[in-house]
Amino acid sequence: MRSGFVSLALALALVGPAFGQTVDLTEAGLKDACFRVQMSMSLDGKVTVQQEGTNKSFPHQARASHEYLERVLDAKDNRGERAARVYSQASVEFPSHKTPTKNELRTERRLQAVYRDKKQLVSFSPRGPMTREEMEVTEHLDTLTLPGLLPGRTTKVGETWKLPTSVVESLCVFDGIEGNELIAKLEKVEGERAVITIQGTAKGIGMGASANLLVNAQATFDVQAKRIVGLEWKQSDQRTQGPVSPALSADIVIRVVREAIEQPKQLSDLALVIVPSGSPPSELTELVYRDTKKGMYELRHAREWHVVSQQDGRLVLRLLSSRGDFVAQCTLTPWRKVGATGALKLEEFADLMAKSPGWQQETELEKEQPKSAQGYSIHRVTASGKLVNVAAVQSFYLVVGKEGEQLIGAFTMTPVMARELASRDVTLIDSLRFLKEENAGTGTALPPSGN
Repeated sequence: MRSGFVSLALALALVGPAFGQTVDLTEAGLKDACFRVQMSMSLDGKVTVQQEGTNKSFPHQARASHEYLERVLDAKDNRGERAARVYSQASVEFPSHKTPTKNELRTERRLQAVYRDKKQLVSFSPRGPMTREEMEVTEHLDTLTLPGLLPGRTTKVGETWKLPTSVVESLCVFDGIEGNELIAKLEKVEGERAVITIQGTAKGIGMGASANLLVNAQATFDVQAKRIVGLEWKQSDQRTQGPVSPALSADIVIRVVREAIEQPKQLSDLALVIVPSGSPPSELTELVYRDTKKGMYELRHAREWHVVSQQDGRLVLRLLSSRGDFVAQCTLTPWRKVGATGALKLEEFADLMAKSPGWQQETELEKEQPKSAQGYSIHRVTASGKLVNVAAVQSFYLVVGKEGEQLIGAFTMTPVMARELASRDVTLIDSLRFLKEENAGTGTALPPSGN
């Protein structure tokens, strides 16, 4: 009997410390820390769109691969706020498209700077503007937020903590959060590795669409190096249709390997002289769109404008507010080329636009010929009325190039949102360049837009 009690006591002595084991889950200082990051992503699901009044679903798959060196330039509250990266690999493939596509960064855009603008990171190239496809390649999991998964204190095995809202917003790519039930737990410590699980649900808004996420993730923390060195992030994603995106139902798996390294020469102070010390100028964060189908024009636009359709040479963009609300739609349509005396007069253009299909014009609000920095002839007419029986305000532009190229732009919004648009229609039209004219273009070959 006595030997049984002794055996039990010995067993408890061996098992007990495992439950009471503690470890300091605090990331080491981040400022000027450098990392080599390898990341892969797979998405499998379906998108649902409305066609002819009925919902239709289509398979949707995406595969992404990234590898980059990263130097943290500024940090706050245990996460990176500003960083520089050099990508050796950055690509996103869409194998389920009718024509499978692959988007990559051009060699001259592989140096990237990122800064935290409110809730999300903004990535840009200090060497010049990117296309939207290139920007989307860099919009991967926010690895600067990984230290935020940690509680920043000594923790017992089995202990749990709730992830901060700011961390969830960043990792789940929400513009606003409506619910956060993500719970982290220190599962075990094996040698120099601590294993942390993250499970639960999160609900928020992304690009104007409501999203519900079920997360099941696991992070690995190097106790000696005091760094998160690995992450497997799995989420089941259910998103409603938004103003610039279809409804989505998908399972996503992201795997990250993160290794602390000495500062590489590609990220030295000398190499980063061209990186702005604060918020970058708008010309670096603007996106370049080039009409590669007809080769007629290119334009630069703020990231709040989203391309939603490109058919038969017609380009449709939608403007979202910082909260993801729909503000306005812009439709750009190439028109017939004219000779030196063939362009419409302002009055003729106003009359033509007043008779646009589906448009019931009520009041002409403004009619003018604004100046063009490129020397183009521009007519602008703004009117209120009803578009397909819905109250609306429209601003119509006719842009005539030096060689007779013509483009019609129509900006459509509700009367309430007219003030929100402000002068962003003018800025967009003024950025337009006809490609066939002398000195047109960016001086750098661009990948095709709108795949």
